[in-house]
Amino acid sequence: MKNRRLFKCLFLVLAFWAVHLPGYAQDVTREFRDMALSDVIRELEQLTDYSFIYESEDLRTAPRVTADFVRSSIAQVLSEIISPPLKYDIKGNIVAITKDAGKGDGPGADSETVIAGTVTDAITGEPVIGAAVWVKDTPIGVVTDVDGKYEMSFKGNYGYISVSYLGYLDQEIAVGKGVQMINVRLEPNENQIDEAVAIGYGHQTRTSIVGAIASVSPAEMKVPVSKISNSLAGRLSGVISVQRSGEPGQGSTFWIRGISTFGANSNPLVLVDGIERDLDLVDVEDIKEFSVLKDAAATAVYGVRGANGVILITTRSGDAGKPKVTVKVESGIVSPTKIPDMADAVQFCQMYNDAAGYEYYSPEYINRVIDRSDPDLYPNVDWVNTIFKDISNNTRANVNVSGGNSTVKYYVSGGFYNENGLFKNDPMLNYNTGTYYRKFNFRANVDVKITRYTSMNINLATTFEQKNQGGTNADTIWEYALKAPSNIFPPVYSNGKYPGPGGQQGYNPYALLTQTGYRQNFYNNAQSLASITHDFSWLTTGLTATLKASFDAQNTAYQNRTKTAEQWGNAYRDEQGVLQMTQLVEGSQTLDFSYGNGGWRSLYLEASANYLRSFGKHNVSGLLLYQQSQRNYIGNSATDSQAALPYRHQGLAFRATYN
Repeated sequence: MKNRRLFKCLFLVLAFWAVHLPGYAQDVTREFRDMALSDVIRELEQLTDYSFIYESEDLRTAPRVTADFVRSSIAQVLSEIISPPLKYDIKGNIVAITKDAGKGDGPGADSETVIAGTVTDAITGEPVIGAAVWVKDTPIGVVTDVDGKYEMSFKGNYGYISVSYLGYLDQEIAVGKGVQMINVRLEPNENQIDEAVAIGYGHQTRTSIVGAIASVSPAEMKVPVSKISNSLAGRLSGVISVQRSGEPGQGSTFWIRGISTFGANSNPLVLVDGIERDLDLVDVEDIKEFSVLKDAAATAVYGVRGANGVILITTRSGDAGKPKVTVKVESGIVSPTKIPDMADAVQFCQMYNDAAGYEYYSPEYINRVIDRSDPDLYPNVDWVNTIFKDISNNTRANVNVSGGNSTVKYYVSGGFYNENGLFKNDPMLNYNTGTYYRKFNFRANVDVKITRYTSMNINLATTFEQKNQGGTNADTIWEYALKAPSNIFPPVYSNGKYPGPGGQQGYNPYALLTQTGYRQNFYNNAQSLASITHDFSWLTTGLTATLKASFDAQNTAYQNRTKTAEQWGNAYRDEQGVLQMTQLVEGSQTLDFSYGNGGWRSLYLEASANYLRSFGKHNVSGLLLYQQSQRNYIGNSATDSQAALPYRHQGLAFRATYN
C-alpha cells in the first residue's frame, strides 16, 4: 500500500507525498538480452512478488529490452525498461502499465472501463453484503447486493478501486481498461474489534455495540467535490446519496436505509460535535471521526429525531507538541459527465419529413442549411454546445495549525473552495451571468485543562458562501436547450438582435442564459460551542459530568439584477437582401434590482452524567442526559406568522450497558 506523508512547513504552497512500499522491496539481479517487454514482465513476476496489469496490445510496439540489473529495486528496473508512450504506477505489490492518454494512438481518458465481480469473506467464503466498492479519489461507487455482487463503470484507461466493509481490512486493486471481472476476498480486521466507535452521546468498542453503526475514515472522503454530502455515495452500506443538480455548490440529498418518515423532513439527523448542524458546512480536513447510526437500537437515545438515522461528526483537536503546520492546495478540471448527441438541422429536417409523411422541409431548404450561406434564415445550431463550455475548473485550499502542551491544546484551520460552472458567459457584458460557487471557512478548537479533574473545550467556526447564477434557472435553460430544434433560429441574428418564438411558445436558450441578468446568494454561518467536563473519580471511579452550551447563527441574503430578454422573429430578407424581422417580446434594456435577507438563531444547552467502569472481565456503563434547544427564524418578511414562532425541543435520555 502507498503511504502518504504530508511534508509540513509554514511557506509550503503544495502538498508533497513520500512513497514507501513496505513488504515488497525485493532486489532484481538479471540480464535481459533483446527480449520483448512482455517476456521481461513475465520474468519479473517470477523473480518478485509483484503482479503486473497491462494490455497486451499496448506492449506490442514497445522497444525490445537489453539491460543488466544488479540488486536493483523494482522501480529502478521499470524506469529503465518502460519508455513513452508507456507509463507505470506501483500500488502495493501491483504494477499497472498503461499507455499515456496524450501519446500514441491508444484509447484516451474518455474510454470506458466496466468492472464487475463478487466480494466474499476470505475465511468463510460467504458473500459480503453491502460492501462499498468505489473508484479511488472519485465519488463514483456502488455497494454489493445480497449475493455480494457489484457492477460499475468509469471513464479512463485504468484506475484503482477500493473495497471496504466494517470489520474487514480495506483493499485497493488496480484495474485495466475494458470489461473485467474482479472478485475480491476481504480479510477480517482483528485490530478493529477493540476500536472505539462514536455512538449516541459517547463511545463504545465495536464488540459491545448491538446497533447497526458504520464509520468511515476522513481520508476516504477527501475527494474533489464541493460538499461532503457529494462524497457519501458508495462509501457506506445502506446510505443512498443523490445529487439532483450539477451546479457549483450543489449538495446531495441522502438517506440511511431509505425513508422512515413521510413529511416535511425525511433527512437523517446530523450532529457535529454533538450539536445539530448542516453536514455540508464542515470542511473535510477538519473531520476526526465520521459515524453513521442506522437502526432503532443505535438511534434510540435521540428519540423520534433519529427515525431516519443519525450521522455523528467529531472535529479535530490539537495534540501536545510543537506546532505543526499543514498546507494543502488542490486544483481540478470540471467537465460534463455525459452530453447527449443532438440531431443537427439536416437530420432534424429529414426525420421531421419522415414523421410527417410529406416534404415539410423542401430539398432546396435542406441544401441551404447544408451550404450555410445564410445562417440567419437557415441556421444549424447545436444548442447544448452553444450554452455549455467543454471544461471548467475548481480549486481547494486548506491551512491548519495544531499543537499545545499538557495544559492547552489547539487546532486552527482555514479553508477556501472555488468552482466555476459550465455555462458560457457573454464576453460583451460587464457582469457575469455564469455560475460559480465560493466558500471560505474557519475553525478554532481549543482544549484547556483547568484543574486536575476539570477540563474545558471551546469550538468556534464560521463559513461564508457565495453563489452566482444567471437570471434564469439552470433547469429552465437546459429544458429549452433540449426542446429547441437545431434549425429554429440562430442564437443571435447577424444584426445583434436575439431571436425567439415568443411568449408561451418558448424561448431562446442562449438569450435566457446571457440576456436575463444575474442573481447572487450569500450565506454566513457562525457556530460556537463551549463545554466543561468534571471528573468525579475522587468520588467513584469512572464517573464524569459535562455541561455544554452552543450558539449558532445563520444570515442569508440575496440580490437579483434581472431583466426580460427581448425576442425577435418572423425573419426574412427584403429585395435588397437586408434582414427584416418583427419584435415578439419587448424585453427590457436595464437590470431590475431586488434583494432580501433572512436567517435563524439557535441556542442549545445540555447537561449529562456518564459512568464507565470495568470489574475484571465485566464492563458497565451508564448515561443520564438532559438537553433543550430553541431556534428562532428571522427575515424581512412578515407573511408567515407560523415561521416567526420559536421552535423548541426538550429531551431526557438514559442508557445502560453491560458486557
